[in-house]
Amino acid sequence: MSASTILPSNKFHECSVCGTMFQFLKHLRMHCHQNHPDRPHVCGQCRRAFGTPSDLETHQRDHARERPHLAHTAGRHSLRRVT
Repeated sequence: MSASTILPSNKFHECSVCGTMFQFLKHLRMHCHQNHPDRPHVCGQCRRAFGTPSDLETHQRDHARERPHLAHTAGRHSLRRVT
């Protein structure tokens, strides 16, 4: 183990995507590679990650309860535009 990867017991490396804490930098890197490979767009409210900005925007509408493309189908409402 390298001294640069070990931090004092009160210092940890935090995953910028989900907030998980790791004592060792190599564990953080392994976690990111396994859990967040291609999802750089992160929701600021729930920390869920998405691959595209449009997927994140669609997800954020769920938090805001926005309904810009309200569709009535058999008494149900849709958050997505019907084309």
